Formats: sequence, C-alpha cells, structure tokens
Amino acid sequence: MITSKTKAYILFEEKMPNQNLSCAHEGFKNLGADVILLYKQSKINEIKDFGYDVVMCGYIQDVCMALNSIGIESPKAIDYPDCLKPFFKREINTCSLKNIRAASGSVFIKPVKHKLFTGLVFDDSEKSRRLIVDIPDDTEVYYSNTIEIISEHRAFILNGSILDVRRYTGDWSVAPDKAFVEEVVRSYKNPPAAYTADIGVLKDGTNILIEINDGFSFGSYGLRPEFYAQMLHARWNELVK
Repeated sequence: MITSKTKAYILFEEKMPNQNLSCAHEGFKNLGADVILLYKQSKINEIKDFGYDVVMCGYIQDVCMALNSIGIESPKAIDYPDCLKPFFKREINTCSLKNIRAASGSVFIKPVKHKLFTGLVFDDSEKSRRLIVDIPDDTEVYYSNTIEIISEHRAFILNGSILDVRRYTGDWSVAPDKAFVEEVVRSYKNPPAAYTADIGVLKDGTNILIEINDGFSFGSYGLRPEFYAQMLHARWNELVK
C-alpha cells in the first residue's frame, strides 16, 4: 500500500515529460507518497536508498539501472508465457534477425530483449529494413505470421484483479470479450504482482492475446493515475523484497 512513508523517484528527462511519467507523478502524489523528480538518468546511480517502498519510475532502462544499483538483476521479458499459449492463437518462435533478413514473405517481429526496438511487420521492403538498419544480425527476435487485428486493448492487472481495460489502437466500437480477458488472467500461472495483457480483436470477432508486459514500466493508456502508481509500487516491491 502506498502511504506517506512511500518514496517515488520519477525521471523527468524531457522538458515535457511523457504521459506515463506524468501519470505516475499524479498517482503517487494523490496517494500521499513523497515524490522526488530526477532530471538526468545519471542521477539514478547517486541514489542510496532504493529498496522496499522506495520506488524508481521511468523507462525500462531507468528502472533496471535502479535495480542493478542495489544488486538486483534486471527482470527478463515475459512477453509470451508458456501457460498462455492457447490464447495467442498463432505460432510464435524465435530466431536471429539475420535469418529474418534472409527470408522472404511477411512476418511480425519483435525483440526478445526488452524494447530493443518496436515490434513491426518485416516484409523485406526498403521501409521495413530501414526501421531496423542499426540492429545487429545476431539479435534474437520473436516472429509470427501476420494477422489482421482491427482493435487492440490493454488490460491492467494488479494482484490477480483486472483494474481496467483501455483501447490503444483500432476501431473504438469493437471491444474484447470480458470472459476471454478473465480467462487469460485465471490461466496465468505465477504472474508478477502487476502486469498488463494486450488483447486483440480480429475481423471475425475472434479474441487473441497479443502479449504480456511486466508491471515495473509500461504504457498507461489513460489508466487512472492512482491505479498506475499502485501497479508500479507493487511490482517494484516484489522485485526488491
């Protein structure tokens, strides 16, 4: 629980901080936490009191830097848990980026490493090659067949409870099936304290699980600030305890 004894460091490197960090700032403030703003990433390594109830909020690399500074390894990406395979409704495999560049056809790819680049459809076009031109050949990526998703939504889960589901792209009039989202959450074995589940709706109404995102740094997509802060706080405490 966030109280007046909670301390949250929030990285505001930009003159105009992004929506997620602004959301974290508002949420922790509203819940009574002591909020301290940082304006340079290098300041993270100067902080000496990271620990339980003393949280770092920022981009993935910022939070990992804070964890590393107190001897905790960066958490591994949890994009496609084995226990949720039936919900993806497509084959998802891994290979090197070199193999993707040498193949023909169109595939969706995303890096195995946390947000090394944004997932994209690679179709051997000049445009798709430019998007990953500076990524080394030996980079490990997930790949899957392309599918037409007409609406995408993010479910926010804290301690097994769905706090909210927010649309982030696609047709606003198409919503995921409530029972499908609840079944995904029930089927996730040993999940982190806080995480998100991205749900897609296909043209024929089929629901699919797009991916899982860890709750220590994620896009808020309009989530209530207090919920956002509670998720960041819970996942951080789970990592440092």
